[in-house]
Amino acid sequence: PAAGSRRTARAPAFLAEALQNLRALVPAEAAARPIRTEVEVVESRNPAKAICQAAARFGADFVCVGARGHATAHSVFSGAVTEKVIQQSPCPVFVAQPGSP
Repeated sequence: PAAGSRRTARAPAFLAEALQNLRALVPAEAAARPIRTEVEVVESRNPAKAICQAAARFGADFVCVGARGHATAHSVFSGAVTEKVIQQSPCPVFVAQPGSP
């Protein structure tokens, strides 16, 4: 496990299901094109740092994160994790809004 991570009895099954769900989001067209997609599930007490570290480790061209859709006047992006990823990412960040295609 990564530093600062924690495991529970249900973690392996939960992580396997999460990984399967994430892989299902990758369009089939990506395999037909020279598009390399990396999917990783990491347990961490500091998810923004873990996401940015994974992006650096993969040599990512960009990171895609989700927003909850609770935008306020102060922030177009929802959630502290998304904001920290935007601030700390070694590459551009795409924020997917709920319901976006």
